[in-house]
Amino acid sequence: MECECDIHRRQMKRPHKVINSGFYLVVLVLLLCALQNISAAEHPDTMRVTLLGTGTPFPVAERFGSAILVEAAGKKLLFDGGRGAVIRLAQAGVSPKEIDGLFLTHLHSDHVVGIPDLWLSGWFLGRDKPLRMWAPPEGRNMAKHLVQAFAFDIRIREAAPDHLPAKGVQIDAKEVAQGKIYDDGLARVSAFLVDHGTVKPAFGYRVDSAGHSVVISGDTKFCPNLIDFARDTDCLVHVAWSAGWKNPTPPSQRLLASRKMQGACSRR
Repeated sequence: MECECDIHRRQMKRPHKVINSGFYLVVLVLLLCALQNISAAEHPDTMRVTLLGTGTPFPVAERFGSAILVEAAGKKLLFDGGRGAVIRLAQAGVSPKEIDGLFLTHLHSDHVVGIPDLWLSGWFLGRDKPLRMWAPPEGRNMAKHLVQAFAFDIRIREAAPDHLPAKGVQIDAKEVAQGKIYDDGLARVSAFLVDHGTVKPAFGYRVDSAGHSVVISGDTKFCPNLIDFARDTDCLVHVAWSAGWKNPTPPSQRLLASRKMQGACSRR
C-alpha cells in the first residue's frame, strides 16, 4: 500500500505554538501507512494529505486558517477554507482553479473567510465551471449572499476586456447530511456528525480511494461517532483546542471524556 501525507510548513517559524492567550492548537496526525515521496498526480492509487492551515480564530503569522487538501484519484478536494487558504495552495503548487470540491465542516468564520478568495481567484485564473461546495445548512444561503456581495466585481470581469465565463463564477452549493455525499467511482467522501458544542450541525469527513482512507475530524469534543467513522482508516487528522482553554480544573483532575463516554468507547 502506498500512502503519502505531506505537511507543508513553508515560512512557518513555529508551526505548532499559538502565541495568543496562552493556548495551543493540537493537531494529531495518526498515520498507519508507510510515508513515501510519491506524487498523488503521478500515482492515482496514492493519497496525499496537505495541512494548508491549522490556525485558530486568532490572527497569528505562523499559522493560516483551517484548510486541508486531499489529493486522491486525480481529484483535489479541499476541506474548509480558512484565512489564507489560496496563498497556502499556491505554496503547495496548486491553483485555486484546480479544486474539484470544497467541503465545509461547519460555518464558523475561521473556517470560511478564505472562500471568497478561493472562489473568485479560481474563476479569474481560468475555472470555467461552478465551484462545487458541500456545506451544513445555511451554506447555500452564504453562497447566495457571496454572489450579491461581489456583484460589482463579477459584472466587471464578465464584460470586456476580461470576458470571464459566467459559469465559472457560480457556486454549486449542496447541503450536507450524514452519509455518502460524493462518489465519482474512484474517490468517495462521507460526512458524519461531530460534537462541536452549540454549533449544530458540525461535520467530519472521511475520504476513501483505491483502498486508502483519511478521516478529518473537524472541530469536535470527544465523539463516539468520530471513532466509528475513523475505524480502520490509514490517516486521522484530529483537531482540538488544548485542555487548558477555559478549564479551571487542575490538570491532574481533567478528563477528556465523561465516565459514560469512556464506557461507550471501550465497547466499540
